[in-house]
Amino acid sequence: MKKILIFMLCIITLLCNVACAGGGNGAKSSQIILESNYVTLGVGQNYTVEIKKFVVDDVDADKSLLNYSSSNLQVVTVDGNKVTAVGIGSAYVTVAYEKTTAKMLIEVTNSTYVLKLEKSTVGLVLGKKESCDIVVDTFTENGQALDVALIEYSSSNPSVATVEDGVVSAVAIGTATITATYKGISDSMQVGVYQGANTADVTAMNSNAFTVQGRAYKDGNSLVFDNVNSGLEFKFYGTELKLRLNVPSRSSSYCYLGYFIDGVKGDLVCLNQAGSDVEYTIATDLEEGVHKVSVLKATEQHLYTAGLYTAGDRQLKINGIVTGEKCIVLVPDSNEHRLKIDFYGDSITCGAGNLGNSSLKELYTENEDGTMSYAAITGRNLNALVSMVSYSGITVKANVNLGTEINITNYWNKYSTIKKDSYTIDASTDFVVINLGTNDARASGYTADNFKSEFKDLLTAMKQSYGQNTKFIWCYGMMGEVDNVKTGIQNALSEMGGESAGFYYLTLPLNQEGALKHPTVAGHQAAATVLTDFINQLLENN
Repeated sequence: MKKILIFMLCIITLLCNVACAGGGNGAKSSQIILESNYVTLGVGQNYTVEIKKFVVDDVDADKSLLNYSSSNLQVVTVDGNKVTAVGIGSAYVTVAYEKTTAKMLIEVTNSTYVLKLEKSTVGLVLGKKESCDIVVDTFTENGQALDVALIEYSSSNPSVATVEDGVVSAVAIGTATITATYKGISDSMQVGVYQGANTADVTAMNSNAFTVQGRAYKDGNSLVFDNVNSGLEFKFYGTELKLRLNVPSRSSSYCYLGYFIDGVKGDLVCLNQAGSDVEYTIATDLEEGVHKVSVLKATEQHLYTAGLYTAGDRQLKINGIVTGEKCIVLVPDSNEHRLKIDFYGDSITCGAGNLGNSSLKELYTENEDGTMSYAAITGRNLNALVSMVSYSGITVKANVNLGTEINITNYWNKYSTIKKDSYTIDASTDFVVINLGTNDARASGYTADNFKSEFKDLLTAMKQSYGQNTKFIWCYGMMGEVDNVKTGIQNALSEMGGESAGFYYLTLPLNQEGALKHPTVAGHQAAATVLTDFINQLLENN
């Protein structure tokens, strides 16, 4: 008899669930449709009444206008659309607007049901990981396990992800909510569907899978990065990241790799495991999901020991990314517009000595982190595509430390001092930032006019290769300003047309607290703030 009574009550409720108020004599017509017309609760359980449709005069109406009431407060109580089961029995919850009503039958029993899914979010990757089983963490009645086959599942967006027999399948890129339901109780999880990069593009490290930061070239199966802060940027779905690297054998002073995951800097990785195809574990035990990664060369291409360069080929050679369910590379967002900034500089731009302190009178590779130089930090502040061509001890043209050949005038349009082939300048570059002059100031017998001539020759050559809209910012002062160098820079900029022609001079904050009086990381961060604000101001004014 109880089942017959419940069936009859459900029929009555169903007939009541769609209700309209008439439109005669100027009265408004309205309609209320509930998501469900029947639910079973255990004593003490709560339920939220969901409204599928509420319209007034055929227009979606504010649900806060609805009133809720219980037919039996000894069975269920209501607080807004929140229902609480307080006693065994049956009761109606009525949802009303003026003369329009809809009813839900609630049966309260001694049973208490608990339904909880293991994960609140999950990701699927088209072409890689296109389905997954829904794992139920808890499904009980009065503490006793129930058969998960009793659970019903639904998808809020079947065009993105479908669900059948507890299996979620990817259909298209997007998001969907998968809801598990049993006798009116439910739990849900968010499903994201992403586009996996083609295996061939990942293997070849093509632009359909990765974004290159800086100047790179192929060497056999490796993608080679000579310059500091150059490397790869990409997104992946998973929980860990491993790289396959080509690392030459060394007895001392190794190259270092820096990385950022979701904007958070990781510890520098010393590339001391020699081999042509060595696997380096970069990160493990990440939260499962989509992660944005940058892997970058943290140190210069030559060793810096005892204050002098030592010949070497400390390059970052990436052979590939180790993929699988724990790391699935995703297709980059090709619609994202990003600034392009090229940096040219000396040891300051390299980040030399920024991990040291003022008690250190020499520079070493081990106390350099080019991913934390003012240039690298500015690039991240602006989410820019950055190229850094910088070498410790280098000048614009003057012969100070490295001989007449090794200077920016000779190498600004080359891949590096290792690969001396010509590099094609991107004419769409937004800004060129030059931080030179500190080493030039040490050149014997140079005057402001000498410096002006060399600086102007460099700018003239650059201007011919960069685009008409490229702006040039010459920075100086992080290790102090020398008057004749500063005058030479400013006169060169003025004779090139000055600010009206896109040539700017910017003094960066002084900091000599690192190794060999170079700026510390804090000094670079302060300089990056000044440069970032300056570039943002130029963008606003144009």
